[in-house]
Amino acid sequence: MYATWDDHEVRNDFAGSTEPLMPVGRQAFIDYWPIQPPAEEPGRLYRRVRWGKLLELFVLDTRQYRSDNRQPDGPRKTMLGSVQRRWLVDGVSSSDAVWKVVVSSVTLSVPTGRSGRDSWSYANVWGFPEANATGFAMERDAILQALRTRKVKNLLWVTADVHHAEVIRHHPWPDFAFHEFIAGPLSASRGRPRPLDMALNPRSLFALGDADNFGQVTIDPAGLAVRIFDASGTMRFEHTIRPD
Repeated sequence: MYATWDDHEVRNDFAGSTEPLMPVGRQAFIDYWPIQPPAEEPGRLYRRVRWGKLLELFVLDTRQYRSDNRQPDGPRKTMLGSVQRRWLVDGVSSSDAVWKVVVSSVTLSVPTGRSGRDSWSYANVWGFPEANATGFAMERDAILQALRTRKVKNLLWVTADVHHAEVIRHHPWPDFAFHEFIAGPLSASRGRPRPLDMALNPRSLFALGDADNFGQVTIDPAGLAVRIFDASGTMRFEHTIRPD
């Protein structure tokens, strides 16, 4: 089990850079889950896990380094902080695993948040990007552009937070595409699919709302399969991706 935190370990939609309770919530998380941060960085939660030749997993910390959500999006606004962002880009682009999987507790393409956008997207509720909006889309797009420039293949993101399941193919540039998998909740209020951020040129392959659910990803040399199950154990969707 590889756990990461999101906002409710501390406060709804919190930003670690401005939240005084962040260190307490972080320590409780580290005490509860089987995580051993490096001695030189006792609060570090982002990490990478190699699983043979086929998979490398990059687990992000989208909370303790982030700028305040209410700030307008711009080149200085960050969700990851400069060190983690460089670690992510360098690690994914240099990985020789067939599949590179990035785990983000918040979605790339579903706008969330009330007083300020809490996910990467700065789109409005209809999916249209807005000028002078909040969000972290400039950092998101810079990361994706860097991975595109370095010709990363077989990239997918596993995300959560929105309380529905969805499998999405993003194609922001003609020569660069990747998938985003969303699943959950297992036990929380149920959400519904909503318009996706058009800046990523998304195509929803499947969406399931108003249902407790979980996702499963299996990988073998032939490809990667994603499945969505409901609480009864019934498989509601299956999709296989062949490696480039």
